[in-house]
Amino acid sequence: ARGMMRRGEVAVPAQRQKLNRYGNVSQGQLNRIMSGLGIDYRGAGATRVVSTDKGRRRAARRGRYFVPKRGGHLAPGIYHVTPSGRRIYPVMLFVTKRAYRKRLDMDGAVERHFQRNIGRNFDEAFAHAMRTRRSKP
Repeated sequence: ARGMMRRGEVAVPAQRQKLNRYGNVSQGQLNRIMSGLGIDYRGAGATRVVSTDKGRRRAARRGRYFVPKRGGHLAPGIYHVTPSGRRIYPVMLFVTKRAYRKRLDMDGAVERHFQRNIGRNFDEAFAHAMRTRRSKP
């Protein structure tokens, strides 16, 4: 909504970005990034943008985040500046969304396997049920 990303782009974690055990950016990290960019992001656990002097000082100690202008020497994305201001590294990169094509017709493969084997499987299961059934006293 703020024009940082173009239509058809998605944000993906950069190489140095810490990921949780599921391979995603943690909610806390996402909240820090959005807060650092001044975006009032209302995700899980996020309530407001850092606006107090104390909050600004705390954020300055952690470094700051920015999105560079397009056409510069930095790739489109979100970057982190270390508190010393000496290092800049990407945390999220903006890439063009891929259009995926279906490579394996899994539904079709399952249906073909089912049709080929249903008769034999049913006969075996029915025979097993008849062999192991309990007779009524």
